[in-house]
Amino acid sequence: MSNTRENYRPASKPLVQFNPKALEYEPQVFAKPIVLANLTYAAPSASNTLPPSKALSSLETSEALRDKLEFGIRKAKVDRRTAEAQLAIANAERTIMRRDIQEMMDDAETARMYTEDLRQRFEEVVRQNEKLVAEAETAKLKKDQYAIKIKDLEQEAKLRGDRYSVKTQELKDQNIRLEMKMENMQELKRKMERMETKTDEVEQLKEGINIMQTNVAKLETELQVKDPLFQVGVDIRTRFLAEAKMSLWHVKTWDKISGEYFLKKHTVDSAIIARGYKAAHGGNGMADGSLFVLNKLSREWATKETKCDSACPSANDGEVPDTAGSDETAFEHGLEALKPEKTNIFEELYHFRPCLYATMPSKMLEAIDYEATIKTLILFNEGLDRPLAQKHQALDIIGTVLRKYPGLPREHFDTDADVLSRVNRVKALTEMIILYDRRRTGKTRGARRSGSSYQSSGESLI
Repeated sequence: MSNTRENYRPASKPLVQFNPKALEYEPQVFAKPIVLANLTYAAPSASNTLPPSKALSSLETSEALRDKLEFGIRKAKVDRRTAEAQLAIANAERTIMRRDIQEMMDDAETARMYTEDLRQRFEEVVRQNEKLVAEAETAKLKKDQYAIKIKDLEQEAKLRGDRYSVKTQELKDQNIRLEMKMENMQELKRKMERMETKTDEVEQLKEGINIMQTNVAKLETELQVKDPLFQVGVDIRTRFLAEAKMSLWHVKTWDKISGEYFLKKHTVDSAIIARGYKAAHGGNGMADGSLFVLNKLSREWATKETKCDSACPSANDGEVPDTAGSDETAFEHGLEALKPEKTNIFEELYHFRPCLYATMPSKMLEAIDYEATIKTLILFNEGLDRPLAQKHQALDIIGTVLRKYPGLPREHFDTDADVLSRVNRVKALTEMIILYDRRRTGKTRGARRSGSSYQSSGESLI
């Protein structure tokens, strides 16, 4: 604001000066026009004609008057411009004064705020001083108290020094005894070193035992996985040997009717034949899944190539299955994140991935195995007559059983009365369908059959 006042200087003389000879003036003021009323023009006559001397004088007077009027007009214009300039200067001065006043008001407000801030700081300093005074008084009291405590501690230290001198002598005596004990400790240390050597050997043995236990656990798990597959192999090979008996062995038998002896084929337990054919041709998700878990088959081998036409050969036909992409990792960690794929033969038959299949309730697995058996019968895939009613009924019941899980908890699934009833009904329907398959394919009892999945026997076909 002070700088503004110093820079402000009122104009001491007009910005425009009168110049009567200026030719660039523009009319800015409306001057009252000169009206020459009642002026008429008459032709000069002899009586009205002035003498030449008077006429010349009158002409000079008119020119002088005109010059005077023009001079007055020019002066009026200059005066008006001067007045306008002075008015502009006055307006500028007023604007500057208003700005100066506003700056003074702002300075006053700033000074007021600064004063208020100083007042608050002063009050804060006063409070801090009062606090410091109080703390100083407290410190003085504490100092006196500490002086008293120091005296007490000095007296106590003196008493303790006397006691420590007595204890020092006692400690010297104890030191002698400790030296004797140290010798004993050295002997014990040597014994401990020998013990540590033995301990290292024990730790190595423990590590070996842990490794063996881990291997045993893996082997037990592997045996659990292989057990269904092993049982299938046992049933199939037992059936083979039983059929070999029937083919190669003959028993000399007496015929009461003819009264002669004849050679009769060796008779075997029909249950062995039934179990063998069921193991070879019936659905068994646990055994089939173990092929993938044990890396005997890969997911690529079991997956249909959707882009290949009918003329394209099957993947890995006649070759050893590739073990890449197996379910071994998922089996080890108990994980099953992927949904079943319809293009995978195992998942199309058994609804689940191999590792997840093994975790389902046993009655659900039994129903799924029946479904896989029905789906793979020759008569449903070669256009033969079909027991459609039994097939549709069995598949509908299996679908109902599958939908009950996981709504029905696992621990109650295998004991649920409705589930047991439905699974038993599916078993009976499957036996009827297999019997129909045997009859339609024209197979005789006890013979090998290439078209049917089962042969006739006295035992259940499932």
